[in-house]
Amino acid sequence: MNTNKSPPTPNYGSFEVRGIVTGTLNEQRFYSEGDKKNNPWRRIQFGVKVNHNAFVYAELLGIKTPKVKLIYQDPFTKKIDKNQQLLVDFDDRYKVKNNYRIHMPVKLNLTANKLEDKELIPYDAIEYIKNNLKEGDSVLISGSLQIVEYQGKPQEKYIINGIYLTDKIDFDCKNYEQQAYFNQEIVFTGLKYDDYSKKHKISSNIIYKKDNHLDYVPYDFAIKDEYVDELTDYFNHVPYGSTIKIHGHVNISAPMKQIEGRFVVCGAPVKELIVTGGNASSLVKSRYEENDFIIMKQGSPFKEAEKESVEELLPF
Repeated sequence: MNTNKSPPTPNYGSFEVRGIVTGTLNEQRFYSEGDKKNNPWRRIQFGVKVNHNAFVYAELLGIKTPKVKLIYQDPFTKKIDKNQQLLVDFDDRYKVKNNYRIHMPVKLNLTANKLEDKELIPYDAIEYIKNNLKEGDSVLISGSLQIVEYQGKPQEKYIINGIYLTDKIDFDCKNYEQQAYFNQEIVFTGLKYDDYSKKHKISSNIIYKKDNHLDYVPYDFAIKDEYVDELTDYFNHVPYGSTIKIHGHVNISAPMKQIEGRFVVCGAPVKELIVTGGNASSLVKSRYEENDFIIMKQGSPFKEAEKESVEELLPF
């Protein structure tokens, strides 16, 4: 690794989806809880239908820790000051004022009353969702897109940061538009054409936190057909190892047909993130070299990932 360069950092992403809730009736999958290292944990998972045959699977993990981090927010500018933090006892997490607030809370309201907007730690937010979210609810969800490696393959995780009830959705309404979007910083590694899917793709490495070090997973993003010429022309001039933010549509769908008024799956599901554009101003050329990723796979620790995180206490 070139020692004059800044150390590797994770590539962060986000998502937003509006759709109809499904999967809450599967009690074992929808909600689970347990204990690890004397820290109670909760987990919630469910699907959000964005069309008759397309879904996004959202989830949230939370752990009850002895201390909860609060962070200062300027009352006038609303900016967060990361240098001003407090650790308070779990039972006092919502008592402290003086412009301190929960660090990275989950924002939510699953009632019709706009005055009941809440900001909760994930552990409490999961209980709120469990008690208030219903099968068939129309919701708007935003959150963190995490691309990691699981059993040797890339896996996308859609982590809830905010969830709100929205106007009732009707997929058959002529004005309905599917809403499932993502943004993701990537490390660009090349372009290719996939003969199996018949699609042009952007190849990348996604850096993420794993245990006490940084790791990466190779990931291919499909390019939306009408943007192929524009995007391949642009990325043909982007050097290997450059970082850039891209955006597009989430597509997790299955071929279906209607039988006696019901939609039935009739083929293998498709799972892909489809790129429609990028942010040229975010481009950092040649930030990484191939050797950087060899070092990461060897488990070399980096300063940013030294401390044990809440997620590392969870059994997943």
